[in-house]
Amino acid sequence: MLLPLAPISAQAIGQGFELERAGRYDQAASVYFATLRAEPANVSALLGLERVLPPLNRLAELLPAVRRATVASPTNVALRGILLRTYVALNEPDSARAVALRWAAASPRDEAPYREWAIALEDAHRHADARAVLLAGRQALGRPGVYGIELAELSRLTGDWEGAAREWAAALPDAPAQLTNAASELGEAPEAERERITRVLTAAGPTGERAILTGRLAAEPLRRDGARARGGAGMGRCRARVRRSRRPRGRARRARACGPGFERASRRAAARAERRGRGPDRRGTARRGGPPARE
Repeated sequence: MLLPLAPISAQAIGQGFELERAGRYDQAASVYFATLRAEPANVSALLGLERVLPPLNRLAELLPAVRRATVASPTNVALRGILLRTYVALNEPDSARAVALRWAAASPRDEAPYREWAIALEDAHRHADARAVLLAGRQALGRPGVYGIELAELSRLTGDWEGAAREWAAALPDAPAQLTNAASELGEAPEAERERITRVLTAAGPTGERAILTGRLAAEPLRRDGARARGGAGMGRCRARVRRSRRPRGRARRARACGPGFERASRRAAARAERRGRGPDRRGTARRGGPPARE
């Protein structure tokens, strides 16, 4: 009796997840490759390989697999994202550019191609290249405020706090739900930058979310990272406790217990993941984070 392919694939992916959790990356890779031999465009298997091959120094093996997948399913957005990220991670910029521009040409109104390209570059610590990609995407889409949140984060990473404030000021009217994240990120600025940040926000027009953000930054003194003040070992213990909590509510509670600085950093990381659209519910892109924890 022939069994349906999908349940067999799902069972194999589950086995791969368990091997990942156990740190048996080489065996997990074997499971994912076997899954792809039966189903070349299996996104979960490819994402699994994207996770387990780098620690094995075998990322180059992902490239032929994801190329075959894109041939089998050329319009699959998740596969395009994996191929693009793989080229960036393998330091093949011309190939990455070609993939991103083909994707953008096929979906000229979609923000995802430039965003995914920039995220991959940021993950590789190529911040200037990521910024150039986002600005090119902004010009291609013809929307002055698009990618403002991503550009604000890049500005923060490079120490350009005025630039970060400028991008947040432009982005908040269209993304009011990001107000808390804006306050968290700008709240990390050195005290010497505070006046300049406030000046930028005020010049943009003290209305709506911008006014609230300006008020929050003015009312709350900048606080040093509490976990950092307790030393690296304390930060490591906090990270471990947060990771061990499998439920979102428990993770949030443990992050708060680690101190305001750690809580801000955890909140910022969660917001970054959400903005990047790694979940299947956002612009069709696929999550590449680790296997889901069991409840």
